[in-house]
Amino acid sequence: MLENKQKIYELVIIGAGPAGLSASIYASRYKIEHLVIGKILGGMATEAYEIKNYPGIENITGLELADKMIEHAKRSGALFLEDEVLTIDREDGRIFIVKTKKNNQILSRRIILAMGASRAQLNVPGEKEFWGKGVTYCATCDAPLYRDKIVAVVGGGDSAFSSAVLLANYTQKIYLIHRSENFRAQKAWQNQLDSLGNKITKILNNEVKEIKGDKVLRKIFLKNPYQGNQELELDGLFIEIGSLPNSELARSMGVEIDNKHQIKITNKGRTNLKGVYGAGDITNLTRLKQVVVAAAQGAIASYSVFEDIKTGL
Repeated sequence: MLENKQKIYELVIIGAGPAGLSASIYASRYKIEHLVIGKILGGMATEAYEIKNYPGIENITGLELADKMIEHAKRSGALFLEDEVLTIDREDGRIFIVKTKKNNQILSRRIILAMGASRAQLNVPGEKEFWGKGVTYCATCDAPLYRDKIVAVVGGGDSAFSSAVLLANYTQKIYLIHRSENFRAQKAWQNQLDSLGNKITKILNNEVKEIKGDKVLRKIFLKNPYQGNQELELDGLFIEIGSLPNSELARSMGVEIDNKHQIKITNKGRTNLKGVYGAGDITNLTRLKQVVVAAAQGAIASYSVFEDIKTGL
């Protein structure tokens, strides 16, 4: 049973990326007492080298934009807890009990799930062994470590192209490896990459099959030969092949999940569970996983919370 003296929040927002921060800003505007819990304030957006499609801001780094959102949320009245949620249970079908890695227990009447997504991995031999020793998933974090080195970027979407553009400021040579014939990146990114000339070499219809080295990464093995050789000597490998929703916690609560591990929400951000809402990259509502979309979904989820409080749901 719950202790009567323990504080009960009207809302707990789990996740402190653009979706969670936007949800917090709107919750504050609606005078909803809430707490934001997140492992990393700003979420995965902090890793973006450049964001050029956020309305009103022509060019900004992900870290700068995230900092602006965090400060906005704080000025609006948000309370933050930097922690990781491990379990969410429900007492008598009414109050959610949120337990965290740092042994915090928080009570809330409603929950917004905005945990975003994590970097997808290649799942090839050597990837785990050389993580942090040449294998990386964050160009924004690690690009300066590869000054005048030879690196490869794996992927064909916006994140792969933005990483390659950033790396061009530091590295000697970049291979862009993509498993298909055509890239998914926006044309603007493709044009920017093409302007870099010979510094970028594209390897299409190919995949990394194995990563080799000694104390650090030394080379990769490709599925198909490139210029007659399946080995490619490298100093660094940047893996940018998309992301996977952080939905295991939601699944354990009984939230409906689709076949892509995304939580199912309505266009108002509601899940199948009363009092549980979703927003951002963790949800199934759109394939367009962008900061502006996550922010919009966070606002919508908080508005639905506000509506449900008014109507007593």
